[in-house]
Amino acid sequence: MRDSLESEILEQIKQRFQKERQWKTTFGNIKPIISTEGNGIRVVAVGNDVLYQSKSWKTFPDFLFRYIWEVFGSDWIKEQKSQPPESLHTLIKWYRSFRKFQRSQSEGKKESIIEFYPNGATKALVSLAYDLFTVENNLYLPPRLLQRLRNVQQFQGARYELFCVCALLRGGFSVEFEDETDGTTSHPELIATHLTTRTKIAVEAKSKHRQGILGMSGDRIPDEKLRFGKIGQLLNDAVSKNVNLPLVIFFDVNLPPDSAKEFLVSSSDKTLKVIESLPQTDDLNDLFSFVLFTNHPHHYGRDDETDPYRIYSGRIPANPKYPIINSLITDVTH
Repeated sequence: MRDSLESEILEQIKQRFQKERQWKTTFGNIKPIISTEGNGIRVVAVGNDVLYQSKSWKTFPDFLFRYIWEVFGSDWIKEQKSQPPESLHTLIKWYRSFRKFQRSQSEGKKESIIEFYPNGATKALVSLAYDLFTVENNLYLPPRLLQRLRNVQQFQGARYELFCVCALLRGGFSVEFEDETDGTTSHPELIATHLTTRTKIAVEAKSKHRQGILGMSGDRIPDEKLRFGKIGQLLNDAVSKNVNLPLVIFFDVNLPPDSAKEFLVSSSDKTLKVIESLPQTDDLNDLFSFVLFTNHPHHYGRDDETDPYRIYSGRIPANPKYPIINSLITDVTH
């Protein structure tokens, strides 16, 4: 009897560890989703003490669509509704595209849950909501970051910083937001500490602005005419920060997928030339330790096509002032 009980307990422990490993393999080193249902009401926990509930949620994205509007706030939503189409926030444009796409997928179908591949706007909307949830569930949402996300002109940079925070959390780092209002010194946007090795890194998040895209002013250039453009100034700004730590730079090129592939994969010497042109120390050491080029082209997809593919490409300098071990780079890019 005792041996049988011990075997049962050991099997339960084994299954629990297997589920935890599977979760981390799929979602990274973040807390699992805490959710339960009772009396027909679905309850989802966010952080330590915030609960959301509804009778109508059938899937986790159902919760996310409610959650994101709670985060942005009812006053902000009312303000957006009064804006002319040309002044609408990117988030509102994504949501309207999603609703149109959702109706096209559900037309004539009677199922309560419908499976479909998302278009770019749908994926952008769900990804933003999930990243907000991930940060609040595992860390906290800084008021200044939310303020920037609500601002149509600052949204692009804030959204990319949010992505970087989530990437670090999933890679097994704790994250500290630096006080960007402090003008007394130059400092990076984030400080991250690896939970296993306790190694600290400084992090800069840069996203290339393009006119008429993601809330930027000016007439939009046709996708087929977009080129990579000058990025040296943005990278120079990143390496100029006053840090005595390994510096990791996240850089989103913000291009249609095929153009990004041409730059980051087919013509990799272009990125190397940009990196080699960056300033060094008097001892010819590079001021950064790793740069990760990304491309998240959700907003380049048409409403009637599936989400465009993404690309990532990393570069390690020849002589970094503060080298970091390869395993940390793997965790950063998880």
